Amino acid sequence: MRMIRDAVLLIFVAMLLMGSIHADGQDMLKQFQKQNKKINVSLGFRIGEPMGVNLQFYRGVTTGCRKSRSVIDVLIAKEGVLFDLGPKYKNGEWRSGGTRFAVSWFHEVHHRTFGEYLYYGIGVQMGSRKYQKLAENLTENFAWGPQLTLRGEVPVRTFTMVPHQLYCKVTLFAEMVYHTEIGEEFSYFKPAGGVRFNWFY
Repeated sequence: MRMIRDAVLLIFVAMLLMGSIHADGQDMLKQFQKQNKKINVSLGFRIGEPMGVNLQFYRGVTTGCRKSRSVIDVLIAKEGVLFDLGPKYKNGEWRSGGTRFAVSWFHEVHHRTFGEYLYYGIGVQMGSRKYQKLAENLTENFAWGPQLTLRGEVPVRTFTMVPHQLYCKVTLFAEMVYHTEIGEEFSYFKPAGGVRFNWFY
C-alpha cells in the first residue's frame, strides 16, 4: 500500500511540476521577447528546516489592484541545523541531514494596495540523510520526496541601484513546509523564515 501511495503521489507531483515549469518557461520567453524586459529574480536567505539559500524566477500578470505571478524556486540547504527531525528512521534513528536540493513551483498573489505577498506551492526535495541502527555504524543514504509550502511575505524597503533601471526590493518572509520521503514513513511539518532580495527592471 505504501508503494502504491508513493507512486501515485510521485506521478502527481511530477506532472504538476513538469507542466508548470514548461508553461512558465514558455510564457517567460514570450513575455521577454514581446516586452523586451528582464525576468525578475530574487536571492533569499532561509532560516528553518532546511536552512540555506534559494533563487526565485518570476513571471507576472497584473489584474486590477492584484498581481498574480508564477514562481520557480530553487533551494540549496542543510537539513537538521535547527530541529531534531527524528528520532525514528529506517528501523533506526535519524542522526543528521546532509545537503538538500529542492525545486518548487509557486503561485504568488500580491495585493498592490497593502503590499503583502501570499505563496502556495508544490515541489520535490532531495539529498542525503544519516541514520544509525542499534549496534551498527552510521549510514548515509540518498532520500527524496515531495514538499508543500505556504508562505507569507512583506516588503521592507526598495533601493534604486541604477537610476531608473535596476531596483532591489528587500522583503521578509515566513513559511510552513510539509515534506515526506518516498519509500519511508518519514515526514515533517516545520516553520521557516528569512530575508529576500528581489531585483527587477
